[in-house]
Amino acid sequence: MTETRLGGPGGKVCIAELVPSGYKIDHVPRQGRGGGVAVIYKAPLKLTMLASSRNSNVTSFEYMDCNITVKNFSLRFAVVYRPSPNKQNGLKTSTILDDEWPTFLANFTTAENDIIVVGDVNFHLDKP
Repeated sequence: MTETRLGGPGGKVCIAELVPSGYKIDHVPRQGRGGGVAVIYKAPLKLTMLASSRNSNVTSFEYMDCNITVKNFSLRFAVVYRPSPNKQNGLKTSTILDDEWPTFLANFTTAENDIIVVGDVNFHLDKP
């Protein structure tokens, strides 16, 4: 999930209503810009957060990088959210394309298990 906004005062109530019985949630709350990211998964699965935007130098997007395990199967799973660049947030497409996105993806080049990266990076291909 992207743009979760689960870190505020109503976050715990929202999570309680959002997560069905038998499921769990891990999330990285919004950091003042953007909206936070989350993964909702069945309780028997084991989710281990490997990294997140909370503890990185990334400034142009938010993310969770996780390992999901069930029995003998392991999957690398990342959720990404990048707000649309505008004058208010000062984000520039060049920052993510030239610097941060290639570095982020390089973290997956040596992964031995399957990889899925999902989310919303707000690339508008119809604009130069």
